[in-house]
Amino acid sequence: MSNEFTSLIKQLMSSDNNVRTQAESIYKNAKGQPDLLVSSLLQLLRQSPDKELKGFAAILLRPLVKKDGADSLWALLTPPVKALVTNELIAVIENEDDHSTLLKTSEVIAELATTLVPQNQWPELLPFMFRCVKSQQERHRESALNIFADLAVGMGDHFRPYFQVLKDILSGGMCDPSSKVKVAALSATCNFLQVLDEDDERAQFQSFIPLMLNTIKTCIDQGDEEEVSEGLEFFAVLAEDETEFLKPHMALVLESMLSFANTQTLEEGARHMAIEVILTIAENLHSALKKVQNYVPRFLTLLVNMLLTVEDIPADKWNVSTEEDDDDDVTDYVIAEEGMDRIALALGTTLSPILFQMIPTLLSSQEWKQRYVGLMTLSIVGEGCVKSLTPFLPQVLGLVIPLFRDAHPRVRWAACNCVGQMSTDFSPKFQEDFHALVLPALVAVMDDNENPRVQSHASSAVINFCEECDAEILSPYLDGLLHKLILLLQSGKRIVQEQVVTAIAAIADCAEAHFSKYYDSFIPYLKSILINAKDLKEYRMLRGKSVECISLIGVAVGKARFMPDAQEVMMHMMHTQSTLEADDPQLPFILQSWARICRSLGTDFLPYLSYVMPPLIAAASVKADPEVTSADIETEEQEGWDYVLLGEKKVGIHTAILEEKADAINMIYCYCDELKGSFFPYVEEISKIVVPLVKFFFHESVRTAAVSLLSPLLRSVQDYFATAGAATGADKVYIRNLWNYMFTNLNEAIMKEGDFDIMYEQLQVFVECLEVVGDNALTEEQLNQITLTFREIIMTVNEKRADRTDRRKDPDFDTEEQEEQEIEEDKDGDVLAQLAESLGHIFKYHKASYLPIFCKKPSAEDDEGENPLSLMEHILNLLQPTQCSRDRQSALCVVDDLIEFCGSTATPLIPQVIQPIIQYISDPDPSTRQSAVYGAGICAQHGGDQFLPHLPIVLQRLSAMINDPESRSKEWAVATENAISAVGKIIEFHSNSINLGQILPMWLAWLPVTVDEVESKVTYSQLCKFIELYSAHLFSGGFQLLPSIIKIFAAALGTELINPAITSRMVGILRQMQSQLPSEALQSAWSGVNPEHQVRLQTALQTQQ
Repeated sequence: MSNEFTSLIKQLMSSDNNVRTQAESIYKNAKGQPDLLVSSLLQLLRQSPDKELKGFAAILLRPLVKKDGADSLWALLTPPVKALVTNELIAVIENEDDHSTLLKTSEVIAELATTLVPQNQWPELLPFMFRCVKSQQERHRESALNIFADLAVGMGDHFRPYFQVLKDILSGGMCDPSSKVKVAALSATCNFLQVLDEDDERAQFQSFIPLMLNTIKTCIDQGDEEEVSEGLEFFAVLAEDETEFLKPHMALVLESMLSFANTQTLEEGARHMAIEVILTIAENLHSALKKVQNYVPRFLTLLVNMLLTVEDIPADKWNVSTEEDDDDDVTDYVIAEEGMDRIALALGTTLSPILFQMIPTLLSSQEWKQRYVGLMTLSIVGEGCVKSLTPFLPQVLGLVIPLFRDAHPRVRWAACNCVGQMSTDFSPKFQEDFHALVLPALVAVMDDNENPRVQSHASSAVINFCEECDAEILSPYLDGLLHKLILLLQSGKRIVQEQVVTAIAAIADCAEAHFSKYYDSFIPYLKSILINAKDLKEYRMLRGKSVECISLIGVAVGKARFMPDAQEVMMHMMHTQSTLEADDPQLPFILQSWARICRSLGTDFLPYLSYVMPPLIAAASVKADPEVTSADIETEEQEGWDYVLLGEKKVGIHTAILEEKADAINMIYCYCDELKGSFFPYVEEISKIVVPLVKFFFHESVRTAAVSLLSPLLRSVQDYFATAGAATGADKVYIRNLWNYMFTNLNEAIMKEGDFDIMYEQLQVFVECLEVVGDNALTEEQLNQITLTFREIIMTVNEKRADRTDRRKDPDFDTEEQEEQEIEEDKDGDVLAQLAESLGHIFKYHKASYLPIFCKKPSAEDDEGENPLSLMEHILNLLQPTQCSRDRQSALCVVDDLIEFCGSTATPLIPQVIQPIIQYISDPDPSTRQSAVYGAGICAQHGGDQFLPHLPIVLQRLSAMINDPESRSKEWAVATENAISAVGKIIEFHSNSINLGQILPMWLAWLPVTVDEVESKVTYSQLCKFIELYSAHLFSGGFQLLPSIIKIFAAALGTELINPAITSRMVGILRQMQSQLPSEALQSAWSGVNPEHQVRLQTALQTQQ
């Protein structure tokens, strides 16, 4: 080995970039002589006295002997050098004393063995390893087990013939007197578990769990902290990936972890890892903790005790620190906060009674830390315990509100934190029920002038309260609240001012027009902040928040009030934006404020659009593709990046840049949505950037922002051509081309989307786009594609539901998992309902031309099932009584739209759909009932002779439903009025098949309809038609029905229940009655109308001249 080569390797290790870069170039050239390079590295590994050099030689050697990879040289080595590699690596394990070098060499051996051993090209290795595990030398036993651990990942199947021997080796390793050997055996065991596919094979290792736990305990007893941490990390992996494997010994695992977490002699990291194992088990198997006697209370006690380690900071120091300062270190307190949140989310219902035993004691303690921790615990667990805590909110607030007057400022701060978090977790009920308690308490604590952090946090709580508050609830408190906030704004304490400005913004956003009277009190002061604090770096955040506040006030009060100040504010924004440094926190505030000001000013904002769009386009266009590196290479993780391991690859995602990208797209959405046709000059450029991003699966916010922008872009084009008076057809061509581009990407995105929340939004946007494009929005090919997508969605829902059904049979299924399943069911229902809405729009815009595709079974290449169903058949399956009411209602909506929009083409399908419609006319779910009765009316309207056999039973069911004593209750009123309309359609389209003299007076007796303003117009139009057509039937026995008709007209005229056309028609009928009917009969009928309705009749007759 030459001195030059040793010097080269040292240069590769240099911290000097220039030296290292030059050395890398030389090293790259050295790969042109594979034998010499590999031999030299082996010689360095075997003979160098420098431990760091030896270890680095092993690191460099590993990629060179890999089977694959750009750096692999193995295939280029001559046989003698290959033999040298295998022999020398074994020799290192035999003779090396340095632990770090042995670990790195073990990794090289494992890497090479995955290539050679399966091909029997390294026959010496396995016998050598089996000898090593029996060696008297600790380093031999540990190295062999480390190699076994690494080989398990790459070639686990190769060890199946040695299964029993391997079990003996691993169990023996965990009984070894050396803690290092124990941990190596534990590592190997965990790795083998992850590659065993068969349950029976894995089950044979379950007896190892006590040994594995004992290994960790032994390491604790011997003070081997590093080995303890490694062992606990292995259990964390098992808890995450192999929870079922731990089941037979779950109680022992949980008790051991709780014991480890309570062992104060352990360093924090190890104790925290034990807590991580407990939390992971709780999240993956909710029932596990509940099955161990008194476990949850003991674990909560541990977390509370960790929270009680909160640092007692002197008030003067605490008041000038920030929350970020408080959370710098991963302390017991920080871990306990996270743990309390996670356990609440996992076991919400179980936690509530235990918390009610603990928290009152904490809140009534004489120790401020206990009161503080009680309040913080309430703050933390709210999200997870919403369902179980909601009924007890009055009692909870009864404990919290008095602590706003606590003697200790940290407790008062925690009280603000508590109500602020509850305002978010329990909204909007919290605001509706407790505004009279919470808002006065927050206003009062703002007087705590000695503790600006308390004042600041009270303002922060106001922000949370306003985010989900109704303007009418907040309105009575505005005077007192805003008076106090403007005093705080003028206090000069920056920590307070920053939160106060945001609180004012939140109040303006909530109060809307109610804020107008306070406009002159705040805008001048906020403008002064922009002017007077512009050169002070520490005031950048305050300036940014002031711009945000001004923009929200501008939206709240409207263009007329805001316009005189808007131009001055925007000039300041332009000046500031042009001088910002890269890390200036003002930028996101300014960019978002531009968008809000646009909302306020509308088209008067257009002169500024050319200024605000370029940076947004740049941010939306930025390339932020994932970076993929080998998992073996240690690289420093950068701030603003998230990293995940995928096999042997480490994938880095620049989340900070992607968040900026999503924000930029959201702001572009604001401009496009507000300016409509005036945004047209940017449509083409933005479309090219944004449309492909609907498939950007690396970041949810980016693709949801991109999806939301599709329909506004189409509307912008539509509005532009409408206002520009373009040549006939030009708009349709442009919109069609743009929509075709969008559809290709959107359909692919929907098909591949795994998050049902996002899929719901995608389907909403699909509907919005169809509404813009209009008739024949989709080509035949596109209709086939979207139909296939919809089938896939329904089949995915069915698979998920089958999995949940199987899960409910598990003895460990519990209340918490039931609640999770209910949430998942709601998401399924949302997606199916939006899918039904999408299908309804397809039928609306394609009519009968879509029906063959809807009813067609998929081709073999489109479906792998033995008996694939058409989309029509999937919808009919959703109509089955075994389906939930929401799915039945969604399916009924599809059927209703199909019959309505396909007309006579769909009548052959009526026999397939009429029975479910009849059955669900009396469904206990109001929405399902409404869809069924509407469908009955549509079948009557379009069904022709196909409907006649079913007419009697339909009429009977509808009549019974309408005549039910509860039919006009709030719950059933809409369905009832739809049923009345349905009977009207039977009269209208099948008058020859019914006893008109009996049915018509009965139908008239059900009027007026007063709730459903859509169907009411149908019904009142029917009424006019029937009076015009069937007066002989109505007045055949005299004028007994005339008072009813006059009262019905009086109830409808002058309301939103009818449109101008129906009003004119009714007035025409009234005038005809005045001219043709006996005055006595008409006067008698008129006198029966109440005075208010008589005025309506007179007004209608006078205005409709």
